[in-house]
Amino acid sequence: MQNLQSIIGKDRSWTKKFLENATITTANGTVVSLFKGMLILDTGSSEVRVLMPEYWSVGTQVVGRWKLFNSTYSFSAPGQNVSVKALESEMFENPSFSINVMVGYEITNATGTSAYAVLPFNIVPSS
Repeated sequence: MQNLQSIIGKDRSWTKKFLENATITTANGTVVSLFKGMLILDTGSSEVRVLMPEYWSVGTQVVGRWKLFNSTYSFSAPGQNVSVKALESEMFENPSFSINVMVGYEITNATGTSAYAVLPFNIVPSS
């Protein structure tokens, strides 16, 4: 079973910092590629990397992240638009730059179909 540490790293202090500072965000953009567990999106003003959990539920199926962006599966592919809901956390900041980490938990493709990360916990936005 996959856990948050396997997504953002083995160091517990990073996991703790990630969760303490995380906020919910949405990244909208065009799929560039899925590479080493990262979804690369062109947002128009920049490129962002979203860490993608290994497995996703789509309807009644559970599929690997690589399959979501393989053109033969038809969820999405490079060049298509998606909306990714993610937890985002500022992991480092100084006057010159900052480093943030995004972990995706829900993706909606151009046809309105959603895929949900298979995680051992639920992410429930506060009202």
